Amino acid sequence: MCGFVAHAIPAVTMYSTRTVGGHAETGGAVVACTQSEDPTAYRRNPLTGDVVLYAPGRELRPQAPTLEAGLPGPGSTGVSPGMPARALAPGVDPECPFCPGNEHLLPPIRWEVPDPTGGEWLVRVVPNKYPIVPGAGRHLVVIETPRHGEELESLGSTHLETVVCSYRRALGEASSVAGVLYALLFRNQGVAGGASLAHPHAQVAGIDVVPDRVRRREARSHRYHRTTGRCLVCDMIAAEEAEGVRLVTAAPEFVAFVPWAAEVRCEVWIVPCRHQADFRGLIDDEVAGLAAVLRDVLSRVGAVSAAYNVTLESSSMYPRTRTRGSDVVGDPALHWFVRVRPRTTTAAGFEVATGISINPSVPERDAARLRGLRGG
Repeated sequence: MCGFVAHAIPAVTMYSTRTVGGHAETGGAVVACTQSEDPTAYRRNPLTGDVVLYAPGRELRPQAPTLEAGLPGPGSTGVSPGMPARALAPGVDPECPFCPGNEHLLPPIRWEVPDPTGGEWLVRVVPNKYPIVPGAGRHLVVIETPRHGEELESLGSTHLETVVCSYRRALGEASSVAGVLYALLFRNQGVAGGASLAHPHAQVAGIDVVPDRVRRREARSHRYHRTTGRCLVCDMIAAEEAEGVRLVTAAPEFVAFVPWAAEVRCEVWIVPCRHQADFRGLIDDEVAGLAAVLRDVLSRVGAVSAAYNVTLESSSMYPRTRTRGSDVVGDPALHWFVRVRPRTTTAAGFEVATGISINPSVPERDAARLRGLRGG
């Protein structure tokens, strides 16, 4: 646990279901929201302003079987529908470009971390052969293990810590490319999560535009900081720890919780307790804590959905969004976090037409469910 003091914020929480009507914005005003309120309600994400509609009664809808849900059913192996059966047994796939021995299928290797025990490399980073954005160093693939089909949460502690350090290095390299305004790290798990290969890997992309969602997040964070003198995410951590109902797991350096305005069932945020605006500010002493909480969360979320996305929500390099006189890493208003988003539903007509997510569950119930599952 982070052990934050809630900075004069009432112990209930800093959120409100009544900020959706169009007026109240995050900026110090606090309205209590308890579990006794009607769970079928709108909630606004304090960071982005995005609205989520909670409709738990929709879980009772009859649905035809689908291969896109990514949900493990009775007797499920836990592998996303459509994933090759050979992904079940970690090893080597002769057709996988990420497996050892298939280097002729890869672009030139950028760098790799050797295995100290004398085995294969632990982590390998290569340019993406089919980049989202062109340009050297702009789109990288972090191959997390030489073993095909191995789950990230099953890696040993030292190996997983090496993966986290590789994430930090790759993100730094993409961020340093001339013209890049935003570097993002993402990981797709399962076919429904967008994974095209079963071999465990993440991707880092540096783009020359700041996405609107990121701009809104940073603008609202700076507005909150100007009003209160505090970091919005730090206050969110304090509120979550004070109330406790949405917490999932924690370590001394990190806390994981289902966000108050979760967009999907069992969404989890992993947030550093120490204020830091950019993932590149992660220090070596915090790597083990992040690796441990990441393993724990992925183990729990994987029991709910075989398909999910992991995204790193870090700071942009857009100078006009920053607090005057601060650099990216030291910005007092911004705070990075890891978002784990299960792919348990598919956006349909309502979501496409309105931009409002429908969550057929309730964050407090989801957190209780995840706490009851076995972590890593």
